[in-house]
Amino acid sequence: MSAGILGLALLAGGCGGGSKLADIQSKTQKIETKEELEKVLGKPKKMSSGGIGALTGDTYIYEAPDGQATFVILNGKIMSRVYTSSEKK
Repeated sequence: MSAGILGLALLAGGCGGGSKLADIQSKTQKIETKEELEKVLGKPKKMSSGGIGALTGDTYIYEAPDGQATFVILNGKIMSRVYTSSEKK
């Protein structure tokens, strides 16, 4: 396998859709901005946006086979992150 194809395979494995919840959590634990989040996980498949005046907000939801990660972003800064497991205990 060439280095380029291997790099693409590794990159695709890091996208939000196929990652396990623990992988998403470890990758996003220390990031602070919407820009960093999109750089690490890409754009989410589910998102909502809104704003009032200069105040803008987004909710990004990344789904994993074993749960989902939800990020609440206010004016570009991550204000809240919730990792919800769908595995039964």
